[in-house]
Amino acid sequence: MESLDFMVAQAFTLDSATTATATDQLGAGRTITIQATSGPFYYRTFLANYATGVGSAELPFDLLRVMEDALGGVWTVALTALGLVRFTYTGTATGTLTLPSSVKALLGFTGTIGPLATGASQTADYQPTHCVFSLNFSGDDGWMRRPPRVAAQTMPDGRVYGLTDRTPGALRRVTMQLHPKNQTVKAAWNVANPTDPMLATPAFPPDSRYLSSYTGEPGQSPPWSVLDTLNIQVDQSWAVAFGNLQELIAGSGSDLTFDVCYPTPTSMQSGGVTGPSAPNWDARYDIRDVELSLVQKGATR
Repeated sequence: MESLDFMVAQAFTLDSATTATATDQLGAGRTITIQATSGPFYYRTFLANYATGVGSAELPFDLLRVMEDALGGVWTVALTALGLVRFTYTGTATGTLTLPSSVKALLGFTGTIGPLATGASQTADYQPTHCVFSLNFSGDDGWMRRPPRVAAQTMPDGRVYGLTDRTPGALRRVTMQLHPKNQTVKAAWNVANPTDPMLATPAFPPDSRYLSSYTGEPGQSPPWSVLDTLNIQVDQSWAVAFGNLQELIAGSGSDLTFDVCYPTPTSMQSGGVTGPSAPNWDARYDIRDVELSLVQKGATR
């Protein structure tokens, strides 16, 4: 059985005054404010510092927690072990939630949530957009020192003189492994193998989005793909769970942190090359030489 242990969550913004409509214990047709009019702010899905988020690119809000808080304590919103968003109604009578198209797409839903009885749940139709779930990051040597910028010269007597900004950093280069080629391959496999489904994010997007990645951003319809993330990576922070995603979802374990990174210029120009995971095997693809620059550590709780 596959396990999603690696995750990338990309930052995005919402339009000001983004709202949803709920009918539940607290009222019929009540308006839920998701994005305040003072925005836009940055958000990520799940991998975000909920307690200290300020809406910046490096400290965005967690869209799942924002939704849960806005719903007033009669719904819970969580990420499952399969990388799907799940709403659970905890109020009395029944609950129904109608999301705007942009938020519905971001969370992986294609229709209305509910009506749900007390304690009932509804899971998304697809994994959330602006996220990549991977089975493995290979070729990973961990964080390596990035030298500071230096202008220096060796003198004839052997001495070295120069200037440095004294700001070393950390770089990490990985290959995202074993992604289904596209959603068609993934869906066909999952129908034929319901007890052992493909879980990773597809490598390639739908044809309509292959060359027009910014169309409708950030509300493109799911399913999302790895190349969708890579195609809109400029100036977008990534939160990355390096092998501990299931611990983060469960909220228990030895490592409940994630890394906040940016793709490097080198990665943007020549990384993210796709190729079959094994020669002549068209079902699974690897995304190679994705290089990341560390900004800070984060924690979901």
